[in-house]
Amino acid sequence: MNKNLISSLTILEAIEKILIYSSEYKSYSDFLWANDQKDFNATANLLIAIGEEVKNLDDNLKDRHPEISWTNIVGMRNIFSHNYRGIDAELVWNIINSDLIQLKDVFIKIIKELEVERAVLGSILSSQFYRHIRYLIN
Repeated sequence: MNKNLISSLTILEAIEKILIYSSEYKSYSDFLWANDQKDFNATANLLIAIGEEVKNLDDNLKDRHPEISWTNIVGMRNIFSHNYRGIDAELVWNIINSDLIQLKDVFIKIIKELEVERAVLGSILSSQFYRHIRYLIN
């Protein structure tokens, strides 16, 4: 299985979950303190996962998309994963509201560029893990 494909699908699924988890909040403070910080903590962990998956992508794939600051994504992952108590809620909120849609759009393009057979993509996306990105098979 192509590692770029799996990492890209995992990143896209994480983005969709973050958008779901944050959708009902109007401010970073509301997001941070709601439901005993469950949505915030889940989002922080998903941002860490995105950074980890970015590290797994081939450099030539990243080079084809200079509109994304790949080093910033990995740097964010490192800061978040090594400084749990110091995760800046306002920064997380800004990432959600300023960067994730662009990142989502790029990963939809990347998945198309990978030219995966429709049957293979459908098989992968049949997993519950990827249920929020099944729109890719349409």
